[in-house]
Amino acid sequence: MISVESLVREGIKQITPYVPGKPIEELEREYGISGAIKMASNENPLGPSSKAIIAIKKCLNHIYRYPDANAQLLKFHLAQKLGISEDSILIANGSNEVIELTLKLFLRCKQEVIIPEPTFSLYAKFTQALDGIPVRVPLKSDFCINLEAIRDNITSQTRIIFINNPNNPTGTIIKKRELEKFLKLLPENIIVVLDEAYGEFVEDPEFPQGKDYLLNPPPWVITLRTFSKVYGLAGLRIGYGLASPEIISYLNRVRQPFNVNILAQAAAVAALADQEHFEKTLQVVSEGRRYLSEQFNQLGIKYIPSHSNFIMFYLGKNCLQIYEGLLERGVIVRPLTSFGFPEYLRVSIGTFDENKRFIQSLKEALFSLK
Repeated sequence: MISVESLVREGIKQITPYVPGKPIEELEREYGISGAIKMASNENPLGPSSKAIIAIKKCLNHIYRYPDANAQLLKFHLAQKLGISEDSILIANGSNEVIELTLKLFLRCKQEVIIPEPTFSLYAKFTQALDGIPVRVPLKSDFCINLEAIRDNITSQTRIIFINNPNNPTGTIIKKRELEKFLKLLPENIIVVLDEAYGEFVEDPEFPQGKDYLLNPPPWVITLRTFSKVYGLAGLRIGYGLASPEIISYLNRVRQPFNVNILAQAAAVAALADQEHFEKTLQVVSEGRRYLSEQFNQLGIKYIPSHSNFIMFYLGKNCLQIYEGLLERGVIVRPLTSFGFPEYLRVSIGTFDENKRFIQSLKEALFSLK
C-alpha cells in the first residue's frame, strides 16, 4: 500500500513542528499547583484595552454575518495613524499570514530565502512548505543580525530576505543608517520583509520604520506589524502588512476572503483609539525591562540588552534544570533549544508583581543547584 509520506511534498518532510510555550493549564495540571504565571510568549502583561473588550461585546450579536472582507474601517484608521495610503495596507489573520502570502506570491520552487539564524522559526517553515530553500545566516557576535553576511549570501536564486527588527529571540535591532545602506546595495529583484512585530517597544530614536520604505522601490519592502503584542489581541489573530499598492493588490489575490473575523476587526479599531492603554503598556514594558536587566546584573547573569518586551539570558549547562525549577515554582519562561541556544532562556516582561516573582523564583532555582 502506498504510504502517506510518499505523497507529501519534500520540503514539508523536513519541517520540525512549531513548539509553542507551555500553557498555564498544562503546567498546573502537570505539577499539581495553582496560580502559575506565563512569561514565555511575549504577550501584553496588561491584557487588551477595555475599549477593545467593549467593542467585542457589541459585535457578539453579529457573528452570524461574514466580516468585512476588506477590513475597510480598520484600514482607514491605520492609514490615519501611520500617515500612509489605505491601498498600502493588507489586514491579515496575524502577521504570520502576511509571511505566508508573501512566499506564495513571490517564491518559486528551489529559489532561496535568506533568514538570520536564529530568528522567528516560521520564516523557514513556510519557505520549506513551498519547496523553497532557506539560507540561514548566523548572527554577529553581539547577537545582532549580520547584514553584511546576508548580502554576501545573495545569489541569482535569492528571492526574499527576512529581517526581524527587533529580532526574536535576541531583542537586538538594526538601526536606520545600516538598514538604508543595506537596501541601497540590493539587487532589484529581491523582496525584503521587515518584520516589526515588536517595533512599538523600541525606544532608540535610530530605529527605522518600515513604512518609510514602501513607495520608492527598488528594493521592494514589505513591513509586518501585529496587534498581538502591544495591543494585547494575540488570541484574536490579527495583524497587517504594509507595502506598495501594487504589491498589496497582488497579495489580495492570494489572500482568503473573510480572512479576519468580525470580532478581531472591531477590537483592533477600538484598540487603536485607546492611546492611554497603548502608552501604559509601553511604560510597563520599559520599566520591567530596566528592572529585569538590573536584577540580572546583580545576579551576575549574562543577558542580551533588549529593545523588545522580552530578554534572552544565559544560564550555561544548568539551563534546563533551572527552567524546570522555574516551572515547579509556577513560572513559565521560554527555553531556546529550538532556536539553537540550549544554554539560554527567554523571559517575557510582565507586570511589576510578575517580574518580582520571576526573579525570586529564579534565585530559588539557582540556589537549589548549590
